[in-house]
Amino acid sequence: MIRSRSWKIPIQVMLDIDAFRKHVPVVTVAEYLQLHGLPETLETDDGHWDLEAYHFNCSITPPSLAVIPNYDYDRDLHGIARVDRLPGQLIEAPHKGSPEWKVYRGLLGLLGRQITLDAEVARSFLRQHTDEDWQSASEMGEIASKYGFAVVYTYNGQ
Repeated sequence: MIRSRSWKIPIQVMLDIDAFRKHVPVVTVAEYLQLHGLPETLETDDGHWDLEAYHFNCSITPPSLAVIPNYDYDRDLHGIARVDRLPGQLIEAPHKGSPEWKVYRGLLGLLGRQITLDAEVARSFLRQHTDEDWQSASEMGEIASKYGFAVVYTYNGQ
């Protein structure tokens, strides 16, 4: 979950690949796999570069590889959450004084200095303070929105 835009928070950044390509050459992992005759199903779901799957299963000569350590381009990941995609709509905070406002403030308290809140932490809090729980991702999104949050999918370990 991510805080609503009604609070001042660090900006989440996503790249507009088409705009980026106007300035520098860019190949996505899916395009890389296609160019090397590999099935798209090899793409990892946690965002890491799978050396064995991507390089040693090629139908052509494997490309050379130069590794840039994460620290060289992401020196301070504190305060940045890498997400799959941003929410499509603005999520408003509940009205002050409403029952939802109290839950919203409680969830904010759980965030502390974090940017995102683990879904199971939010679920546990909601079970203790409301009668709400979710059975699906869409239900989780509806409940999160009710309390001023949006569901985002982050890469493991980020």
